[in-house]
Amino acid sequence: MRLTNEHARFIAEKIARELVNSKLVGLTKGDAPVIGAANRLLEEEVRLERAVDGESNRIIDKLEDNLDLFESIIKTIPKSKPSESAAAIAKGKTAGKGKTSAKSKPIAKKKSTLKGIGLLSLFIEAIGSPEADSAAIAKSLNLLVDQLKTTDLSEEDQKEIRDLPWMIRMSDPRTLFWMIKREIAPAKGLILDKDDRSNNLAHRILDDLYEEDLINYSVSENLVKNVIGKAILDYGRRQEEIEDRVHERIKKTRRDVIRGSEEYDILFSKYYEEELRKLGL
Repeated sequence: MRLTNEHARFIAEKIARELVNSKLVGLTKGDAPVIGAANRLLEEEVRLERAVDGESNRIIDKLEDNLDLFESIIKTIPKSKPSESAAAIAKGKTAGKGKTSAKSKPIAKKKSTLKGIGLLSLFIEAIGSPEADSAAIAKSLNLLVDQLKTTDLSEEDQKEIRDLPWMIRMSDPRTLFWMIKREIAPAKGLILDKDDRSNNLAHRILDDLYEEDLINYSVSENLVKNVIGKAILDYGRRQEEIEDRVHERIKKTRRDVIRGSEEYDILFSKYYEEELRKLGL
């Protein structure tokens, strides 16, 4: 679920409502401070995701700008040659019409040294900071390739390296954006898995509510946290469905309004809120 400030407000209201309905907690100062505290934390999450999105787009621009350079540099990596034993077995297969000698032992497949590291993440790291100019990027890319040259690369590794520029060029913008976002999100502290994210947010919101003395309870902390987490997940599950319904409603009733215009955004917010209210969210 991708959060926006609009979503944050509705989720905060739903959290307060679900806490009251659960009868597991008491709101010491009413629901308004609870909504305010939850909304503040959710808006922090919105700002974090916006920052990660901005960084992802910046990296995409630099990736695309430096693909030709990276492609020319990786061509300097020598291709690995099959070992003598592997060549002998291949020759034996040809002579024996696909059969190997009973005494022949299968060659153990060399494990990929890049697995678990991620070539894309290495490429992103080589591109450097936002301030890095073309000369600094070229130097970093050359250093990366020099490191790869001294690594025991399998044929699978080499194919991954050669295919990276092609993979980036052939990816549609949305797919490439999510590839980059997944690579950089953990280091920025952004959780993308919806279940893990809702659990993390629920824990932080509960901590804030307790520290600000906005709730009291005598049950297990996990029970209260689960109420908050479920409120977040429930909203997320319905979010896309509601947005599709709102877009369809605008399309049917206001064909003259252009999607992305200020008027469209105003109508979207109005209808979105109406749909939420219908669902009791």
